[in-house]
Amino acid sequence: MEKYKSVVVVKYTRRGMARAIDRTMRKMTYRGFEFVQMTGNPLESVVMLFKIEGNEKPELTRKEMKALIKADKEKAKLLKEEAKAEAEENKRLMKEDKEKARLLKEEAKVKNEEAKRLMLENKEKDKAIKAQLAAEKKAKKDASNQEKAQKSDQDALEKELRAKQKFAEKEAEKAKNIAQITDGDKDK
Repeated sequence: MEKYKSVVVVKYTRRGMARAIDRTMRKMTYRGFEFVQMTGNPLESVVMLFKIEGNEKPELTRKEMKALIKADKEKAKLLKEEAKAEAEENKRLMKEDKEKARLLKEEAKVKNEEAKRLMLENKEKDKAIKAQLAAEKKAKKDASNQEKAQKSDQDALEKELRAKQKFAEKEAEKAKNIAQITDGDKDK
């Protein structure tokens, strides 16, 4: 059979209320109760409801409860010391990380300056190469244009020669036709 027990907590400060709620939770759970719910305004007062199963209450004596609370305090103290040591270790590690970051930043700055210098050198080399390529391209283009002009002149001369040849052939054929006509008139 389940039994319920309610506890009313009234405190005037936020900190006092938090301590009272924690203390009540600890005491009731040591006594074997299970927390069910909490209602009310934590700034004024709260009602906490606990339940326990069965008819017997496994209540602890005051001495046993004090021993449990003392053990909890010792445990909390050890945890606090561990947290403090961990915080100091983290602080030391953060200092080391900051120093490493500073060194890496300086190294990156030096590398960046070196990269800029190399980039400027490469730009100058690229400009020289581009100028050389442009000159070579212009020379090739001029040679090509000159070759085209010579070929075009040669083609024009060949065309003119062919035209003269055709004209001469036509004239020879006309003369042959005229000769045939005149030979044919002589025969008559």
